[in-house]
Amino acid sequence: MKKARHCFRFALVLGALLALTCLSAFALKEGDFEYTLSGSEAKITDYVGPGGDVVVPDTLGGVPVTVIGQKSFRMNDTLQSVTLPSTIRLIDDEAFYDTPNLRSINLPNGLTEIGYEGFRASGLTSVTMPDSVTTLSIGAFRQCKNLQSIHLSANLTEIPMDCFQDCTALQSVEIPSKVTLLNTNAFRNTTLREITIPPSVTTIGNLAFENCKNLQSVTLSYGLKSINRYAFEYCTALKSVYLPTSLTTLSEAAFDHTGITSLIIPYGVTKCFGVKSDSIQEISVPSTADFSASTTSKNCLVYCAAGSKAEKSCQTYNVSYKIDPSVDSRIQVIYQGKRISFGAYGQNPVLDNNRTLVPLRSIFEAMGATVEWDNATRTVVASRNGVDIRLTIGQNTLYKNGQAIALDVPAKIMNDRTMVPVRAIAEAFSADVDWVQAAQLVTIVE
Repeated sequence: MKKARHCFRFALVLGALLALTCLSAFALKEGDFEYTLSGSEAKITDYVGPGGDVVVPDTLGGVPVTVIGQKSFRMNDTLQSVTLPSTIRLIDDEAFYDTPNLRSINLPNGLTEIGYEGFRASGLTSVTMPDSVTTLSIGAFRQCKNLQSIHLSANLTEIPMDCFQDCTALQSVEIPSKVTLLNTNAFRNTTLREITIPPSVTTIGNLAFENCKNLQSVTLSYGLKSINRYAFEYCTALKSVYLPTSLTTLSEAAFDHTGITSLIIPYGVTKCFGVKSDSIQEISVPSTADFSASTTSKNCLVYCAAGSKAEKSCQTYNVSYKIDPSVDSRIQVIYQGKRISFGAYGQNPVLDNNRTLVPLRSIFEAMGATVEWDNATRTVVASRNGVDIRLTIGQNTLYKNGQAIALDVPAKIMNDRTMVPVRAIAEAFSADVDWVQAAQLVTIVE
């Protein structure tokens, strides 16, 4: 009996202590804010005000406010703007989740972290993130359907999973130069029109840009190693992409259902898949690649090396292919969106003094010029649409309709093949020529 009374008294004392603890932890309130204290810092735990334009105080309980706590403004449809003090270091998980009328917030210099789904489904239209932010968590701005522009911290190293997924008004973003990973769903289903991937990025994650139907331009830098599954699937406005020579893995369906017509897999890639889409017409696959044709559209022609894994896979899956040793060329040339094959010319392009030389007949025939060779003077004459070009082996001058044009590099004989400077030839026929350093390729457009 005595033991029972002692237990009862102990329970009463314990209950009282717990009650006091709860009061000290949760009952602090000042103005429109509930908060807790942790030493010399205050954390907002709930907002109980009328909404509208909210100014968060820099102190509560006489100490600096450093944390906007978990779910503290969650599902508040009266918020229109929030002004944060310079003392804030952390915006915690779901702090502003589902605040559809929140149009603006200042993120103070000194803020270091935005937590899990911190602003998911908020009404923000633009965000400027200070460089003090080093951590974005999963889904930080997911479903911010009014978000049109965002300036990211220069010190981010990752764009996390789901970060900007379903931000259907987001048209442009600059990836900071320290970012190494664009994680799964990072920009999935946005309205981005163009994206440049900086050299720091080594991996583009699964579905990172999937269903970005307005995406027309993708610039990939040297340094990228992996493009993961479905990364650009259903980017229907994307008509071309140049893969950097640093790439080692192109995963399944990375460019499925895009508008790409021709894809060059660079030499050095060790694992890659085909492309499934109505637009794809050709893929060139180097002998270095363990290629699977299992998902390649039947309307696509695969160029590959004899005896390669690509050849065997095309045979297994009944995909059309053509043997072309120039798929292993370290330099490629694209004319009017299609790769020029050098297999029939017995010599791949080479760099000479930073100028690309190609077999003489390859470029002239690709551009539809007629060619004559004068063996006595070692001179080639090519004609097209009223333009005559005269070029002599070893001479640093090209003649266009009799007018002299200086050459950085002369035509020369290599391995019994006449090699000519591709830029000079194409520009003489009034084409636009560009060199894509990351992909080691020349593009020629008329």
